[in-house]
Amino acid sequence: MNKLDTFNKFTPKLISKSKLYNADLNNAIVHTKYVFVGEVHGAKENCDVIYSLITHYKIKNLALELGKDLKPFVDSCISNKPNFDLIDSKYFTASVMPLEMAKTIYTLIKEKLINNILYFGNGEEDDVAKEILKIKAEGPVLCLRGNWHTLPYVFTEDGQPDHISSYLIVKEEYSNTVNIEYKYQSGAIYNAGTGTSAFDDSKNPKKEYEIIKQSDYPDYYELIIPKATPINKPS
Repeated sequence: MNKLDTFNKFTPKLISKSKLYNADLNNAIVHTKYVFVGEVHGAKENCDVIYSLITHYKIKNLALELGKDLKPFVDSCISNKPNFDLIDSKYFTASVMPLEMAKTIYTLIKEKLINNILYFGNGEEDDVAKEILKIKAEGPVLCLRGNWHTLPYVFTEDGQPDHISSYLIVKEEYSNTVNIEYKYQSGAIYNAGTGTSAFDDSKNPKKEYEIIKQSDYPDYYELIIPKATPINKPS
């Protein structure tokens, strides 16, 4: 399937509010500026979840991690005339901006579910955090990132910090910053140019969508995705 066909034929699905509603999360979103979402790139369900979270929690700002270089392509999608020459094809191959997500953004704008699309770079964690902290829009702002960049804890090696995510850096300034991390129970993704079955090792996989508040870290939630379906391989 070519790029235009993929874009035209995809429509994000609305996951029922009963499956995605969490009272603690709702209260946290109302009282924060930033809502970080950590995904593994390359699953169609990522689009359904973003569409549903924005709908059910009335989040009006969406921030994307590829910087303003992405804006001309996104603008062409919003006009329903996607121009694939305006974006480096590596972003499709790496599944960072899949065509399905581009169509989801178009749908969010068309249905007037979001008011603003914002952009930040995808460089070093410190630099990204600084860009996010400069966002002027009133919250909440949903910041969509790969899950490596939204880790709620610090990896350590011999007692030394190994990875401090941009989420943690932002949270130092806004202590009530919310973190939602996707937890895939089964299925596969199309990521970095390959189809990868990576979510079939759960001993007791959950079969329904669910949002679970975690006690280990403040304002941290796991969003259960029962099965991941690979995005279409761009051609």
